Amino acid sequence: MSSNEALSILLAGPNMKSMLDYVYPPFKSDPARFNVLTLCEKWGEFEGDVASYKPEVVVLEAAIAPEPLALRDVLARFPAGTLAIVVLPSTPGWPERRGAIEDVRTTVRGVFIAPVNWSQIAAQAYTAGITERTRKFETAPAGAAHETPGMGNLPSSAVVGTRIVAATSFAGGTGKSTILEAIAVELARNHVKTLLCSFNSPPAVVGHMGLKFGPNAVEWFNRPTTDGFRAALQSPKGHAGLDVLLAPEDPEALATAADRPTENPLSIRNLIHAATSFNYGVILLDLPPFADSMWAVQGVLSANMALLVSRPTVHDQFAALRAYRLFTQRLAAQHRVPLESIFAVINFTSPDDNMSPSDFVGGLARAAGGFPPILASFPYVAQLPAVQNRGMSPMLAPETAPFANAANSLASKLIGGSVIPIATNGKQPEKGFLGIRIKIK
Repeated sequence: MSSNEALSILLAGPNMKSMLDYVYPPFKSDPARFNVLTLCEKWGEFEGDVASYKPEVVVLEAAIAPEPLALRDVLARFPAGTLAIVVLPSTPGWPERRGAIEDVRTTVRGVFIAPVNWSQIAAQAYTAGITERTRKFETAPAGAAHETPGMGNLPSSAVVGTRIVAATSFAGGTGKSTILEAIAVELARNHVKTLLCSFNSPPAVVGHMGLKFGPNAVEWFNRPTTDGFRAALQSPKGHAGLDVLLAPEDPEALATAADRPTENPLSIRNLIHAATSFNYGVILLDLPPFADSMWAVQGVLSANMALLVSRPTVHDQFAALRAYRLFTQRLAAQHRVPLESIFAVINFTSPDDNMSPSDFVGGLARAAGGFPPILASFPYVAQLPAVQNRGMSPMLAPETAPFANAANSLASKLIGGSVIPIATNGKQPEKGFLGIRIKIK
C-alpha cells in the first residue's frame, strides 16, 4: 500500500438518515482520499463493527452512545492503530465531558461539539489518518503493509417516499434471495407494508415461504390495471403486511416481458411502477444475477436504493465490480439510484475466512476508484438451510439468531431508523421503524 491510498473509514451515528444526508457526502465525494467501509447506527453493534472492519479512522456522532462515560470506555478499548474523530451533541451532559473524551489519547484525534461543518471533520479525519499511517510505516513498514486492508491480486483497472431497493449480484449462490426474504419478513413484522418482487426463475421464495408459482406477474401483463396487479400478488401465511410478486413461471412469458423496452406500457419497469400506487413503505426487488437480463436491468432502472450482495471471495469481488459498473457506467444516465444510496452486503462471513469484509471493499475501492460501504455482514449459519426446509423464516428460528440479527440491522438501515416504541393513545406501544408512519387501528 502506498501512503496516498484512500483511508478506510467507519461512520457511526444515532440516525441513519442524518448520516446519509450530512455525514456521508463529504467522504463519498472524495474517493481518492476516503474509502467508507460501513455505517453504524446502533450502539450495541458499534464496538463489534470497529473490531470486525478494522477501519483506520472512526468518525462518530457521540449521541450514538447512551452516555459519555460509556463512550469513553469503548474508545479506550479500540484496536491498536484505529483512531477516532468524535462529534459531541450540544445537549446538557455532553460538552462537559469533552475533556474526558480527549483524554483517551491512544485513540482520539479530535473532539468537536455540534453543529459542525462535516467537510472540515472529513479533513481532520484525513490528517489524523495519514499522520498515523506515516508513523506506522516509519516504525514498522512491513507490519503496516500487512495490516492494511487489501484484495491482493485484483488488477487495477435520504430517499423520500417508498424505498424501492434493488438487490443484485452478478455471481450465483450469494444468498441474495434469503437475505431479501428475511428483510421482507422483518419489515412486515414491524408494521411496514412491504412488497417482495422475486424476479429470479425459478424464485426461491416459493419454496422458502410455501407459495405457488402462480399467480404471478402474468396477471398484470394480461390486465395492466389496479385489479390486475392485485390479482398477481401472493400473501405468505403468517406474514401480515407482506405481499410477494413473482416473475412469470412460463419461459415464453418471461422472455416476452424481457424483450419489451422500458417505454412499453407492459414493460417490467412499468410493472414495478404499478406497485407504487399500493402504499408500500418498502419494495424489495430480488433481481437475477445477469447484467444482460432486462429483469435485472429494468429493476435497477426502477429503484432508488441498491444492494450489491457478495460472498467474501475473489470471484465475488470481480462480480461485485461488474455490478457496480452497471450503476456507475452502463446505466449511469438512466437509473434513479444516487451513488450515496448504493451499498454492499457481505454474506457467509466466517472466522475462518482469509478475506475480511474490509479486505473485500478495500481492494474493490482501489480497482474501481471507489466502492460502496458495507451496510451489513451476514454470518455463515450452518442451520439456516434446515430452517428453510421446514418452511420457517430464519427471522423466527432461535438457531438462526445471528443471521436474524444482521437482517434486523440491515432492515433498520434501509429505511433510516431503528425499531422504537410508538405511543398508541394509552394502549400498549407498538413497534415501528423511525421515519415510517404507522396507522394504529
